[in-house]
Amino acid sequence: MQLAQREFTRGERRWVIDLIINPVQVSCYESDPQNPSPCYTEFEEEQFGAGKKQSWTLEEACALFEELIRRREADGWVEDERTESIRCFHHPDRSPPAYWTIRCSDSWSDSVEEESSPAGETGANGEPMKRSRVQRWEFDDEEEVRSWYAFEVARRLSEGYIELFRRSSEFSELGSDLAILSETVDSGELVADSYAEPGSPTALWMEHHRRPAWKPVTVEGDGPDTASKFSGLPWLSGAEDWPECPACRGPMQLLVQLALDTLPPEIGPSLGEGLLQFFACLRTECELSDENFMKPYPKNQVRRIIRPVGAGRAVIPENLTPLPPKLITGWTVRDDYPAPEEWRLLKDKESKRLQKKCIPFDAEDLSIQFPTLPQDKLGGWPYWIQREEYPKCEICKQRMRIVFQLDSGDNLPHRWGCNGVAHLTQCLTHKEVLAFDCSSG
Repeated sequence: MQLAQREFTRGERRWVIDLIINPVQVSCYESDPQNPSPCYTEFEEEQFGAGKKQSWTLEEACALFEELIRRREADGWVEDERTESIRCFHHPDRSPPAYWTIRCSDSWSDSVEEESSPAGETGANGEPMKRSRVQRWEFDDEEEVRSWYAFEVARRLSEGYIELFRRSSEFSELGSDLAILSETVDSGELVADSYAEPGSPTALWMEHHRRPAWKPVTVEGDGPDTASKFSGLPWLSGAEDWPECPACRGPMQLLVQLALDTLPPEIGPSLGEGLLQFFACLRTECELSDENFMKPYPKNQVRRIIRPVGAGRAVIPENLTPLPPKLITGWTVRDDYPAPEEWRLLKDKESKRLQKKCIPFDAEDLSIQFPTLPQDKLGGWPYWIQREEYPKCEICKQRMRIVFQLDSGDNLPHRWGCNGVAHLTQCLTHKEVLAFDCSSG
């Protein structure tokens, strides 16, 4: 949570300082049109230079924050009007400590933004929400903004909040007269909220799209050749050789094998019968290494569902060093919610009805309350890095559904692109059609 920010100018140069909590951090930077590199003063270099201490208690951080500002002001830097309205408060008697900031977007304007760290709020998964809540309110005129700003400050002061950085500005006296709490003040219109109250249209909309996802429970080592596993020995029929890459002719890595009849009953039968296997060539020197991993049907992969009959005969090829095997011994079910990239795609009747009632929300913050699960998982919603990239069935051209997600460095020591996430998807109609996508930074 950003607890405080101040901006200063001198000529065409600009200096910004931030105070952040959870964890406590202080940072500053200067932008100079003639010198784009950050410029530290001698004192700032002592605080932030290479190898210097960069962790403080809140008291130490506040003292440093004010000292940095004092030195810049003494050197002729002038505070930008845009930051005069930012006021920061904390409640020292609450555990964990509660923080609150209030700001106008540009000096006096038609909107006010609040950021707080309310204690006791939990996300949809029942876990504490380790983040702040941001709300934005809009008003008809400047006088309404002024009155509401003063009312909110007075309300917090009456609850025991203490202002962290008291300084003289047009806003510094607003709220000091608690008599305003007995007045009727226009509350404005809530136009953005990064937290959906339970039972609100936004929360109902997200709950409507909740899906189960299953995280694999694993143990080190291999298991039977028909077991669900990461890497290890797959089941191969007596007449079949280990799959090889058509470009470099090297053996592919078995990345995951799923025994469909042992999967959770809520999802296993819908995927088909037998073993789902995913092999891929991971050699960086292979000519298909980069190009094919950007396509839904890479030539340097084998994605299939087979029905094992009899004993398998797989043997690790001599020229393959397999990834460390992990046996999947069970599944842990978790609630999963669509990523912000999905929201524009949700066009069913109930989605449209609920979406019309939703207060506009901050996608990044709301996704913490209603998370899309990262890491390896079965089912659920895809975790996208940049944008949604559902493949289409090569037979019927319909959008495919996620079957399994492979995250960088989770159960397999492999990274997809720039710490990306890979997905195996399946056509609902043509279950033998499996596709691949890689969402990467």
